[in-house]
Amino acid sequence: MTLVTRKSFLEALRDPGGLPQGEIDRIDGLWPGAKAAAEQARAVMPGIGFFSPRRRAEAFVALCAELDRAAKDQGLAQEQCQLALAILRMSAARIRKAEAGFLARFPRMDSAAQASLPETAKHFLYSIHLLQQADTPDT
Repeated sequence: MTLVTRKSFLEALRDPGGLPQGEIDRIDGLWPGAKAAAEQARAVMPGIGFFSPRRRAEAFVALCAELDRAAKDQGLAQEQCQLALAILRMSAARIRKAEAGFLARFPRMDSAAQASLPETAKHFLYSIHLLQQADTPDT
């Protein structure tokens, strides 16, 4: 799997009026660390199985845990981890399938399982409004 390029990523985000220059500059600043974290996470992501929602959800959680490790080891901000996750989603169908499996299983997780999710997964859920802000740490 080849990661999406910065140029392709920005083109996919453009609306008819284009992205504001401030957003492009922000992505440019975050890109190197996010891309490195995405490459690291992609290299260790487990298989998603053949139509196995459980394995897909587990693969997504493992991917997020690896992004958390990259954040700790490389001093990345959570915003870079979320960008890395977006880069990965745009780069491979298996990652989109893993995300879909995770989202399908999340509502059935008990509160202890939800609390033990990697920070990157929690912030992802917060960004799509499945977790309330009080449930997400200030990182």
